[in-house]
Amino acid sequence: MRKTLLLPSILIALLGMSLGCSRQAAPPSDQQLTGSVQAKLQSESALTGQNIQVAVNHGVVTLSGTAADPASRALAGNDAGAVPGVTTVVNNLTVQPQIASATTPETQPQLRPDSAPPAPRKEPRHVTPPRHESPAPPPPPPAE
Repeated sequence: MRKTLLLPSILIALLGMSLGCSRQAAPPSDQQLTGSVQAKLQSESALTGQNIQVAVNHGVVTLSGTAADPASRALAGNDAGAVPGVTTVVNNLTVQPQIASATTPETQPQLRPDSAPPAPRKEPRHVTPPRHESPAPPPPPPAE
């Protein structure tokens, strides 16, 4: 009786394991990956306000646009690659430092129309005296 129960038990166990191994979750769609990568990039405070576009084709993420510095460019690429389902990241971001806010009229130096620029100096501030070198001593007579 034991032999008759042992064989069906082994077959059922093998069948269960093979079914469990063959069922894997479907990979995320390109649209899902695009949303996940964009969410990941937007959650990074270091990337706030940077112009980064995301395109996905069969799990390959392509980043394009601009990053403020090389570290931001690398961070965006690493974050995109960390999203589950991403197979490859093509980082086409270019580094373009963000321009500081425009100078406001309050911070610009104001020149009055009636004032003239300062006159150039006539003498340099530091004057180095010329060097007076003494002539070199004559060479010693040849030894005999």
